Amino acid sequence: MATLAADRAQLQADLDRTLAELAELKENPPGTIEQNPAQAIDLSEQIPEIINFLKELLPPDTKWPKRVMPKLREHLESKEG
Repeated sequence: MATLAADRAQLQADLDRTLAELAELKENPPGTIEQNPAQAIDLSEQIPEIINFLKELLPPDTKWPKRVMPKLREHLESKEG
């Protein structure tokens, strides 16, 4: 009988804790909690290395979309000048 009462008390405590957590979440939904976004990383100086890495990673016959290489080249040239 004592273990039954102890089990019931434990279940009641778990229920009370869960209800308190639920009330907290209702007051402060996860979308409204302030978050610290990661800072942006400037990879512009590493573009040539990234391109070479991708070229090595992909099969030699992989065709890049027509707009990718000119955009990368344009970006690189704008950084040089």
